[in-house]
Amino acid sequence: MTSLSEKTHRSTSPGCLHSLAAEGLGRFEVAVPDDVPAFLLAANEALQKDLRSLARSHLEQGREQIESLLERQPERSDIMFILGKLWYDLEELSEAETWFRRILEIEPHAHVYYLLSDMMIRNRPRMSEAAQLAQLAHEALPDSVDYHLHWASTLVRTGSISRGLEEFGRVETPFDRWPSDLQRVYLWHAQYSESFSLGQINRGYRQWAERFAPLALARQHHDNLPDPRRRLRVGYISADFRCHAACSAPKLLLDGHDRSQVEVFGYGNVACPDATTEALIPKFDHYRDIWGQDARRVASLIEEDRIDILVALAGHVTDNRLDVLAYKPAPVQVDFGGISTTGMPQVEYRVSDVLYDPVETQPQYVEKCLYLPNGSPVFCPPAQSPPVGPLPALANGYWTFGSFNSYPKMSSMILKLWARILRQLPTSRLILKFAAAADETVCEHLRATFEMKGVSGDRIRFSGFLPAMEHLELLNSVDLLLYTYPYNGCITTLEGLWMGVPTVTLVGDRYAGRAGLSILTHAGLEPFVARSSTEYVQKAIAFSGQLQELALIRNSLRSMVLAGEACSPRGLARGMEKLYRQMWKTWCSTQRDLKQND
Repeated sequence: MTSLSEKTHRSTSPGCLHSLAAEGLGRFEVAVPDDVPAFLLAANEALQKDLRSLARSHLEQGREQIESLLERQPERSDIMFILGKLWYDLEELSEAETWFRRILEIEPHAHVYYLLSDMMIRNRPRMSEAAQLAQLAHEALPDSVDYHLHWASTLVRTGSISRGLEEFGRVETPFDRWPSDLQRVYLWHAQYSESFSLGQINRGYRQWAERFAPLALARQHHDNLPDPRRRLRVGYISADFRCHAACSAPKLLLDGHDRSQVEVFGYGNVACPDATTEALIPKFDHYRDIWGQDARRVASLIEEDRIDILVALAGHVTDNRLDVLAYKPAPVQVDFGGISTTGMPQVEYRVSDVLYDPVETQPQYVEKCLYLPNGSPVFCPPAQSPPVGPLPALANGYWTFGSFNSYPKMSSMILKLWARILRQLPTSRLILKFAAAADETVCEHLRATFEMKGVSGDRIRFSGFLPAMEHLELLNSVDLLLYTYPYNGCITTLEGLWMGVPTVTLVGDRYAGRAGLSILTHAGLEPFVARSSTEYVQKAIAFSGQLQELALIRNSLRSMVLAGEACSPRGLARGMEKLYRQMWKTWCSTQRDLKQND
């Protein structure tokens, strides 16, 4: 009988199960054997129609049949792969892992290693295992650019930033020939390293756009009525109309928009709608579910809706639909919340604030920056929150620092600064909360890193993922938060302020490194902003000696956040509407000029 390796090929044959085409990495398919059990074909057909319960039922009912087949033909890794991939597509990852592991008992296979690695990334206690499996995928097929890039990406995601970026650099295929998703992953990861300049990163996004979103795709003329005073049709396109940190902006905008000035459309590219999605949909005047739809079809839908201003939320994030904006379905297109340029001349504007994107950074962007007067970070206070507790140091007798930012943001430079702070305050503690802390191997690595820098590992406390209330409650154990560098956090700072905990931040030279500057300045907390690494250390140490002052700040921060513009639907919406009107008047003026020239 034929093994998986012998059956694997690159093919578009109709004899391949649809669900076996690998997402992201792959032009990988498995030829369907002639004797494939009927229940597998039925499960695949149900899955294609998104009848997930039916697909699951077919697989459950076929268990005995499969075991009987494999008892007679134990080498049938091709059948095991089909079964494992179907469970994988159903997101039944423990079932999928069982079958993929059985394949590896028979033979090594790069794509099986890759799929297992992807599963481990989703399974936080096994992040270090994800990197090991990604390396095995690369070693099994070393000539594959896809697997090499995936390994490099996984290294960065599991905290080995320098090594991961080094592996990206070893890929022999030129950057401009990499797959689209992997180009964007690399450029996103480059934000974590002080070795990459803003100019380098933004040049990379321009290269991405030239290849994957060329200007030649753009619609040249729009027949929207060029009346500068009329009600505008504004469309928001996003993957984050769901329970996600990036959902604060659409929530506030939808609650604050003046519907006499704007008619609001939502284009949701949401893979798994949830309760947040259901709560948001009625807030739009019109909502379109665009998940899985072809970019040209979505662009046509936007054209049919006669959108005047199309706003992409958050730029180059997972599942964004910048491919839709490449077709220029609206006369004015905007990026709001992206940490970098889109690279696309089809996007005329970037909404930010002058602290995030100083005027001198404008040449780095393809888009023209327009500024919100009261800052661009936004925050929706949770419906339920624990009360703000007293300053922990008053009861503990020692100082507790904290960082709730993701693991890749902990650069070698910031770890060195944290160690300096802890050495100078020998009784102090540090709480690190991040998803990968569920993996004890990751925690041991960080403990060892601090030990090498002269800080006992038992002074570091780790926490992985926590439910929302427990996450906020943990902030009651922290006296002062420390920001990461060169990539700051955003929502973590706002959550800290909500729980009465300010953050010491080191200002960077790019958008991702200036969140702390913007948030703290607009909150009236500029003394917590440091302009150099020396000042960062000095301020962290100095604040640890100001217990009474910080206790007073702690008691007042929540009311300050509520009173500020970051939580104001009306404030954000009016600021955006003013900018939209400015953009629209500019477009109307260009239309008049074109008409006169004709």
